[in-house]
Amino acid sequence: GFRVGSATLIDPQTGHYSAELPIAPEMLTRPKILTGSDNALFGFNSTAGTISYGWSQIADGGSLTLGGGDHDLNFQRIHHGLTGQLGENREWSWGVEAEMSRSESDGTIQFGDHDFNRSSGRIQLVGPNSQTDFFAGYQAKFFGWPGMYTANPASLETENLKTRLFAINHQQQYGEGSEIELTAYHRKHKDHFVLTRTNPTLYEAFHVTKILSLGIAGRHAFSKSFALKYSAQFTGDEIDSEDFYNGTPLGGLERGKFQSRSYQKVGIIPEYNFQFNDAEKITLRAGASFDDTNRDESELSALFDLTWERYRTNGGVDSIYLSYAESSQVAGYTAIGGGTPDETDPTGNQPRFASNPFLEREISKNLELGFSIKRSDWSFETAIFHRWDDNL
Repeated sequence: GFRVGSATLIDPQTGHYSAELPIAPEMLTRPKILTGSDNALFGFNSTAGTISYGWSQIADGGSLTLGGGDHDLNFQRIHHGLTGQLGENREWSWGVEAEMSRSESDGTIQFGDHDFNRSSGRIQLVGPNSQTDFFAGYQAKFFGWPGMYTANPASLETENLKTRLFAINHQQQYGEGSEIELTAYHRKHKDHFVLTRTNPTLYEAFHVTKILSLGIAGRHAFSKSFALKYSAQFTGDEIDSEDFYNGTPLGGLERGKFQSRSYQKVGIIPEYNFQFNDAEKITLRAGASFDDTNRDESELSALFDLTWERYRTNGGVDSIYLSYAESSQVAGYTAIGGGTPDETDPTGNQPRFASNPFLEREISKNLELGFSIKRSDWSFETAIFHRWDDNL
């Protein structure tokens, strides 16, 4: 999963288009990799893990990048941020940030070319305990590769992607150790796939997916020893699909039992802190998450972890944790909405993208033991885990 703010950006078609993020890197914090109970609590429809980004605070300044290389590679990029005081109140400030990038190349092999461009911008309001971001981004990407999906080098395949993203994010700190974050976004993704560029009408597919989502996550501290972490996301998607063979409509690759779905997830995990002395404490967390859609069976998942931490006099921290977490995921439209193996296309062959409309919700269970050492100038982390899945 790819999480920005408190909401995961999903792609309902196959999942791999989730990585199309039309956001400038400067606008995001360094990512946190969520696994185990953290992924089960804050992730959404993602069983293995979540790459979680936050919205960074805008800084004055910018950069200009120009580059080139072999195979007619050339790329250009411009980015700039500007901030200022909001009115007479010195505790409030505003910021604007914009970025444009492009890149093109003939590729390292024939028909391995690409053409990429991205435009993104945001407006930001920062208060003494809050940050609000208004974002808009657009990304277009064309790329080709022989046998890209079919593994047949004679198939000169291409994809043309267009992704639009609009998002609003608000972060608020309150009390001591309490915070809340709300994220709303609308994402529209278009995909045009061509089986062979030398005869584009032989087989081509068009897909349009739309996502509307609202996410909320936070931590409320009742005392130094007890807090409640929570997360919720409500998402609706729809897909419009068409595919053609020699110019003849095939009825759509994902024309399954349904072309829209709504998702709900709520997770709660109480947190107990036991402070033994100034240097050591144990944190116990135990809770659950609930996933549901209007098309699939619901699932209640257990979350648990136990963490021991020791604080060093030099500011470092040593920790050991043991966690058990359950999470679940529903299949995308390509997996459940395409043709079945007992069907044939106009060529008399089985569908190029065979599916199974009866696939059930996937259940993942993860048992993990981890250890970390953190110092001012270096850190080390390691973990061993056992993961097992049902209906994968």
